[in-house]
Amino acid sequence: MSVSANRRRWGLWNSIFGRFMRLLASRLGVHVFLINFRPLDADAFLEDIPPGQDIRYLKREDLDPVDKEPSLNLPKSFAEAAFERGDVCIGYFDRNRLVSYFWCGFEAVPMEAGLWVRVPPNYSYAYKALTVESHRGRRLQQLLTNASDRELTKRGLTHNIEYIATYNVPQRIASARYGNKTIGIAGFVKWGTLIRPFRSPGVKAHGFEFFVPAEPSAINK
Repeated sequence: MSVSANRRRWGLWNSIFGRFMRLLASRLGVHVFLINFRPLDADAFLEDIPPGQDIRYLKREDLDPVDKEPSLNLPKSFAEAAFERGDVCIGYFDRNRLVSYFWCGFEAVPMEAGLWVRVPPNYSYAYKALTVESHRGRRLQQLLTNASDRELTKRGLTHNIEYIATYNVPQRIASARYGNKTIGIAGFVKWGTLIRPFRSPGVKAHGFEFFVPAEPSAINK
């Protein structure tokens, strides 16, 4: 999207700020994210869904057909690695076809640039959400969130936490719509092979951090 289109859609301030943060990351290697959290709702509303549609957690037997659908952007290798860590993926199925999903990780999950995310034991970490184009605008992610909240609270979890790129205005708006509050910022500086994570005091108080693991293969074992 062009600068002028961004300005018309999101306003002058968001357009300028977003461009500055993108340049900060691409030119100086300083990547800054908003850290948002919300309490999980054990009594989240579950509305009726049409016949032939279903909300459930993905299983390993779902991976082959999902892997063959490029629009889902969910390679089998990615899903298998996530399952090995104990992560879960809740999905919306339309006549047995996955059309919307998101993942939840626990304690430690890989992100990018060799970094991982760490969250407290009573928190879930939401990541990698997608709805196929044919089913957008139906609030499917909200339906999945409500169903997931009910299940995660049964496991003793109390909050969900996530990070959002500071320049990603649509995701910031969507996050606020789900009741998330910003608790601070976290990120990392990457200069060549040097990576230095950082976080604000509010983020540290919630036990969230980016970190470089000494032995990634030993995490969550």
